Amino acid sequence: TLESDPGTGTVSFTVRVETTVDGIHQMVLTNVKNPANGPFTYPVDSIYGGGVKKQRFMTELSNPSGRFLAMLPLQFQHDGADPAPYGRTSKVWRDYNGYKWYDEAAQTFKTPAAKDSFEKNCISCHAVGVRITGSDATVWTAETVKDFLYGDFDYDGDGIREEMNVGCESCHGPGSRHWEEAGQGRHIVSLSLLTPEREAMVCGQCHSRPKGALNTDSPVDADGWMMRAGTSRNDFLTFHATSQLDGAASDYYADPDKHSKSHHQQYSDFIRSGLYKNATQLMTCSSCHDPHRMTAARRQLRADPDSNAALCGSCHEGEATNLSGHIEAVKPGLGFHSDQGIKCTDCHMPRTAKTGSGVPGAVIASVQYWQNDVTSHLFVVPGKVNSSKAAGGLDMPTGYTKACGACHTTVPAP
Repeated sequence: TLESDPGTGTVSFTVRVETTVDGIHQMVLTNVKNPANGPFTYPVDSIYGGGVKKQRFMTELSNPSGRFLAMLPLQFQHDGADPAPYGRTSKVWRDYNGYKWYDEAAQTFKTPAAKDSFEKNCISCHAVGVRITGSDATVWTAETVKDFLYGDFDYDGDGIREEMNVGCESCHGPGSRHWEEAGQGRHIVSLSLLTPEREAMVCGQCHSRPKGALNTDSPVDADGWMMRAGTSRNDFLTFHATSQLDGAASDYYADPDKHSKSHHQQYSDFIRSGLYKNATQLMTCSSCHDPHRMTAARRQLRADPDSNAALCGSCHEGEATNLSGHIEAVKPGLGFHSDQGIKCTDCHMPRTAKTGSGVPGAVIASVQYWQNDVTSHLFVVPGKVNSSKAAGGLDMPTGYTKACGACHTTVPAP
């Protein structure tokens, strides 16, 4: 893949993925602008993601204060395409935060600092029972849960594997404390017994974008801990969102409803929606998703999202079973859209946010438009605001998804 200078569009360095004879993956960074500097080779010590939309790769670095993991400047994207029809970010392999590895002014490679580490920026939401301590001046350390039998890998090099993914305790509380006090209902949380606010907050601590004591997307408190299951939103905002309550302005589009542009913001959308804020019923994430098992539907949904009646119709039976009447009531003269095979989610949950490359949308006038790959959880049909972009795609790609673009083939003026 190629890393480009944002100012000139010229290639600064290349990254080549190799596999050694003993099966070790490594990345070779070659300086194009200054060949005398490098090349440098880094082993891929661990991999995160890969199950859904993207995969990132980490290498172990160290400084005088200790070791840490750094994200290598290359990302694999399941839905990417080469050549990239929507710019470099839609490639199968794309550059990722190359500025942390390359100094454009000096045209030399540099080593990512402790402030850019996986420990400070990522691990809190991706593992269970983690405490983050340290400083930018030294090193950030993640204290993890050790599991002799079922741990994922040996994170700290002591010969014992750690739990490096989300587990039961992420949502239900510390099992060790529960066991130490002989059960008796202590320390373990049953989400079905919580208020909707506290239940949704369990998911919301990671599916939103607050910034805590570290001023990163890791919403830890002053002692480096993630929120304990069962915490109220008020306490979460008080102790875990001390630097920023939620996403920045750049994480949302400029439409009146402020649809999400960035990923892991489902909770940020949901608590502003009519499904959560209404006069009759407060829903939670588990109303539609089953957190305990892989269901027959994608994303652990309780029912098939391609079936209006099965998913949305479980609550909105009238609208789902009489879609033409529903559309006609909202937009007179447009009820015929129900004959086009559209689904409730096509309008109410368009893919406005992106985590990987996005996915192909409609082809209009020989131009391949792209839609993003994370569904909006506002459940509000976006308006025609910021509907085009000079780069050949759409700022908020709603009107040119496959569902709409099959018929709407006129591109609006920028």
